[in-house]
Amino acid sequence: MEYKDVNGIGNQKLRDLIMAPEDTELRDRAKSDGFKGRAANERDSRLTLDDLKKWFGSKSSHHIGDAKFAFINRFAQQVMIEGGFNGFEVRYNKERTNFHRQALRDIFASGYLSEPVAQILDGTPPHTLIHSLTAGFGVPFPTCLIMCGGFYGGIAPLTIVFSDVAAVRKAANTFHDEFFVSLEKGRFPIVLRGYSIVTANEYSGALQGRDLVNARFVLTNEDVHDYGDELFPYSRIIADGRIDVTKDENGSVTAYSMTIDTTEFPPEVSNKVELKKVQRFDGSSFFGASRRLTADLVRSNPYLEAIAEKFSAGYH
Repeated sequence: MEYKDVNGIGNQKLRDLIMAPEDTELRDRAKSDGFKGRAANERDSRLTLDDLKKWFGSKSSHHIGDAKFAFINRFAQQVMIEGGFNGFEVRYNKERTNFHRQALRDIFASGYLSEPVAQILDGTPPHTLIHSLTAGFGVPFPTCLIMCGGFYGGIAPLTIVFSDVAAVRKAANTFHDEFFVSLEKGRFPIVLRGYSIVTANEYSGALQGRDLVNARFVLTNEDVHDYGDELFPYSRIIADGRIDVTKDENGSVTAYSMTIDTTEFPPEVSNKVELKKVQRFDGSSFFGASRRLTADLVRSNPYLEAIAEKFSAGYH
């Protein structure tokens, strides 16, 4: 609504901006089929002027739904990347994030999670974890960046993006500068947003300063357009996982990783792993998954900061 006011456009113009790719495809198809008379005014029916009118109505309780909102979200993300929302007031974000955190805590960890376990990473500033395969694994998007907004009450907002840039490593968890340069210049066709929730203590104490905790990842796919029969593949994901944290004697984090069951992720980002029975974790549901990734904490740099800024939308 602010975008409309600032740019002096109405609902119809906004709808046409949002659906420009779909409208163009529809009109080109009409031309090629010989319907030149109607081609110029052809509009995709998956998001209409009436949809926006109902959504924007001051007394409306209309929910636009995931399928229609996917188009709106794509447009909003592009405007954000291009700076079109600079200076806009992002309303309700803090309150909504806190509401989601408390709701998720009540659902996933009520009654059996001790405070020390829940707070294992509380107070950490925003940070990034990376999982990246080298070339040759046959995964279309071998690199995953988990941009974590910091934990509070055992819950952290996440933005997870995937890239076709393969790893160029110096060592196990360090990368050459050209890897980050390529990442920052490239595209991230798949974006998942949501939360990581610490759910239970798994293992603690045998190694000094090391804690492993179970976690749930509740995620939304930001760009789902391939749907039918009211089924939205990969639009909502709840995945099991593990968080592995090592701290020094001063309580500072020295090593930290997230492992996520990617069975329900889009297939382009998920590679199959060899299953090995690890007795210590036998019984953890995510360890039975044939598809999973492990992302490790990496030191921030200007390229990662630029990527995080690009995807720092006004909501989670």
